[in-house]
Amino acid sequence: MMIKVAQLTDLPALMTFYNDLIVAMAQTAFPSGWQKGVYPDENYVRTAIVHGELFVNWQDDQIVSAMVLNSAANDGYAQAAWAVADTGEIHTLGVSPALQGRGIAQQMVNFAIAYGRKMHKQAIHLDALATNLPPQKLYLKCGFNYIATLPLFYTDTGWTDFLLYELVLG
Repeated sequence: MMIKVAQLTDLPALMTFYNDLIVAMAQTAFPSGWQKGVYPDENYVRTAIVHGELFVNWQDDQIVSAMVLNSAANDGYAQAAWAVADTGEIHTLGVSPALQGRGIAQQMVNFAIAYGRKMHKQAIHLDALATNLPPQKLYLKCGFNYIATLPLFYTDTGWTDFLLYELVLG
């Protein structure tokens, strides 16, 4: 596993990664809800790279997983009864469909936890589409606590129920 901060030169490979993931996941029992050209779109990915917030897991010169780590939260998060407020957020965590089920997503989440501690965050927050069961199981396995199920608005899903999770880093 070689997780590193993405560079602008990685943008074409990242867009291919995310677009291929969107297509593949749409054919599964647990689609992500992401849409090509909507989320994650090139502007979102480019902005995350420029801000040093996009992390890529490379294996053999291939992107096997990627995620954004920052402090930006959906406005709907304000409705939840979080334990702490100074947090890092995990967004657009994806693993190559051919490599799913091999613990790569858990490695990415563990990296996010370590990174949150390094950045002196009090907790990590994230959400999962209510119908997308695999990440929900992963977050619980990684020690996150379920906080609430809330309707959140995202451009790719519209108003949809999401499960919110928190891991206090104290």
